[in-house]
Amino acid sequence: MADSEIEEIFKFNKRWFCFSCGLKIQLELESEGDVPEEIWDQETFSDTEFPHLLKNGESDTPKSCAACGIFLYNPLTELGLTAVKNAVKLGSEDEGFQRRLQEWGSFYFEE
Repeated sequence: MADSEIEEIFKFNKRWFCFSCGLKIQLELESEGDVPEEIWDQETFSDTEFPHLLKNGESDTPKSCAACGIFLYNPLTELGLTAVKNAVKLGSEDEGFQRRLQEWGSFYFEE
């Protein structure tokens, strides 16, 4: 796996966000006065109320930011690695998705 792995990401309303976009959402909510009382204790509010900053953990699928679309360079489970390897082999007729497949292949399989 490449060294570009992103260590922290945000989760908000069941979606993943890069650090920059997650912080932007937090600032927007703060400007609207919509902030949990114990903002630094994430156990006191859910990620549907306010974005949670989390370690970018292992997943069955590659994660992308729900706002800007950048690849979040998350580690994959064995199931995820197999699925991505198969998808990269198959390729895609959609140019945008093919570029994404190439990005995943480079990150997960090339040293």
